[in-house]
Amino acid sequence: MQGINKVTILGTVGIKPELKEGSFKVCDFSIATNEKYKDRTGNYVKSTEWHNIVAFGKQAELIQQYCNKGTQLYIEGKLKTNSWEDSQGNKKSKTSIHLKEFQFLGGDKKSSVSSVKTENKVMDFNNFDGDIPF
Repeated sequence: MQGINKVTILGTVGIKPELKEGSFKVCDFSIATNEKYKDRTGNYVKSTEWHNIVAFGKQAELIQQYCNKGTQLYIEGKLKTNSWEDSQGNKKSKTSIHLKEFQFLGGDKKSSVSSVKTENKVMDFNNFDGDIPF
C-alpha cells in the first residue's frame, strides 16, 4: 500500500522570499502559523510554529514577485527531509514543505495584485470567502 504525503498550511510569510536561479528556479521561505489555547491555569497562551517552504519554477517566480513579509498564503505540498554532513562531519537534516499549490489570501497591504494566473488557474484572492477546503 502506498502512503499519502500531503500538508496543508494557512499562514503568514515571515520575510520577503528570494528567488535563486541556477539550473532551475527555486524559492525558499518561511511561513508562520499561530495557535492560541488555554493552559492548565486558565491563561491564554499563543504559540507560533515556523514552516520551511520550497517552491520551484513558475511558482517560485510568483511567490518571489508577489509575496512580502506579512502576506497570507494557503499552501498545499508534501514533506521532504534533506540530510547532509557539515564540515565537521556532524549529521544535519532539514524538513521542508515542497510546494504543489498555493493561493494568496488577504492581509498584505503592500501588494496591489488582485489575481495571478498560473497553470491555467486564476487565483483571485480579493474575493476570498474564508472557506478553506480542508
